[in-house]
Amino acid sequence: MRVRDLFEALMLESANDAAVTLAEGISDTRSGFVAAMNERAAELGLRDTSYANPVGFDDPSNYSTASDLARLARYLMQRPRFARVVDQPQAQLESGARPRVVENRNSLIAAYPFVNGVKTGHTTQAGYVLIGSARSRIGGRVISVVMGEPSEAARDAETLSLLRWGLGRFHRVRVLSRARPLARAAIEHRDEEVALVPRRGAVVTLRDGERVRRRVDAPDELSGPLPEGARVGSVTVLVEGRPVRRMPLVTATRVPEAGTLRVLVSVLGVPLTAILLLAILVGAALLALRLRVRLRAVKR
Repeated sequence: MRVRDLFEALMLESANDAAVTLAEGISDTRSGFVAAMNERAAELGLRDTSYANPVGFDDPSNYSTASDLARLARYLMQRPRFARVVDQPQAQLESGARPRVVENRNSLIAAYPFVNGVKTGHTTQAGYVLIGSARSRIGGRVISVVMGEPSEAARDAETLSLLRWGLGRFHRVRVLSRARPLARAAIEHRDEEVALVPRRGAVVTLRDGERVRRRVDAPDELSGPLPEGARVGSVTVLVEGRPVRRMPLVTATRVPEAGTLRVLVSVLGVPLTAILLLAILVGAALLALRLRVRLRAVKR
């Protein structure tokens, strides 16, 4: 059978023969594959996990914890191919002796659209186990783990309760709005300011208790002319100190050019500017008078 079909049979129907075939195909021997599993578990930080066989049969050296299973599921659900497989109610296997359909033993996938994974399990010692995953319409994501349940019904009920509780802790918050300036910049050589706003609004999904803040990178002063909407800085949205969104800051209105007179007033001040303008006017008057005298002399 193709690897894809073996993998779907393993993840959906818990096919033990598929697990063994994949293990031997990857590492030649089951023991070699188990060694590779334990090495990878250590790399992923699964400190309370040990594997003794590729199938999951009860064994003193085959164990894990709810925390490690949740960590592993979170890692795997970030892989698009894995996530697509475990979110299928069933799959059509094309290779092998004959085409056939395998059903997902995680019946919550077919019954509840917000549930999107991950894997069921059952042994005498572990009881009924289910690693669940769900995603809400607002973007909240939750991983759940139930172990030691007495029946599939109890397993499913506990999983739904955990997933719904987890998704209920998420809410949407508008963190950026064009109607809310995040900074103001002085206009060079003018006694005016221009508001700086995010180019677009932004909404993020937060868990209860998470703190959000904005880090603004903007100039203190701008030189015109600049049109409305000119990019002049940026704002970064951080959730619990982790950057989740970055947006350009733009001018809320146009920034006018200062003009010569305003530049002079800004640089020299009003008194010196007045003296300079008076000197220019006097010089112009003297020049005009001199030209008039020369013209009279020419006419004579």
